Amino acid sequence: GPFNVCGGDGKAGNVIGLDAVMLTATTCVLAYSINGTVYAKLLSGLDVGVTQNAELSVASSDSCTIDKVSATELVCAYYLAADKVQAKQITVSGTTLSNGTTSTVFSTATTQTVSSIKAFSGTSTYMVLFSDATTLRAIAGTYSAGALTVGTEITLEAFLAYTSFILTHSATKSVAGYTRNSSGAVSSSVISLSGTTTLTEGATLAIGTQAGGQQASFHKIGTYSFLVSYPETSGTEAYEIKLLRLADTSLTVVDTLAFNPGLNDDTVMA
Repeated sequence: GPFNVCGGDGKAGNVIGLDAVMLTATTCVLAYSINGTVYAKLLSGLDVGVTQNAELSVASSDSCTIDKVSATELVCAYYLAADKVQAKQITVSGTTLSNGTTSTVFSTATTQTVSSIKAFSGTSTYMVLFSDATTLRAIAGTYSAGALTVGTEITLEAFLAYTSFILTHSATKSVAGYTRNSSGAVSSSVISLSGTTTLTEGATLAIGTQAGGQQASFHKIGTYSFLVSYPETSGTEAYEIKLLRLADTSLTVVDTLAFNPGLNDDTVMA
């Protein structure tokens, strides 16, 4: 059954920016923010149950995301109140997490929301998606000895994203998916990597419009196939799931499933 993970250490408050990554076949690490502080927690014994281990305070922030570097190392990206996006090395020893090197990712805009960090397949180059009040951006950096050294950011869209996802395709391509908080428009595009940190964006695919003030959810289901799901009509419990297909630097919608699961329209299914 359900159990309390993020508030289990005596804290009460809304959990923001929850992210998780598998570390091994039986362990995973959660990153989340409660009351303006980012925490990381290792869950172990997943083959037989769940053992919660000591929580690590990472930084003061309301948004965060995390990815695996190796079985003993992770990198966590978050927004710092001094108008910076930072990345922090987290090391793993047994079931203990520890903070390591901190790197500045971006520092020239205000009120950042950091949505996703993911490595291009088989590389030490990570892409970070983040937005301020007006712009959704992507930036890439090479990770070495705990530090992330970044290139120049690119603008994906001139809007604030409710949420955004990075779905890795290869060593040089990833798919970005996002939802506009102003109109609810759900969109996606292919981000290509050249050199070590140079990013370019392919054509943007308009997928649909979500309703009810919620966010779309994106998932990779195959080498060239991706699913996106979102509540289509507020108050009628109607959802759409769309199958996206990747060809070079372009995405297309190849199939759509509309259904009514009889659930509350605040739930996104995938």
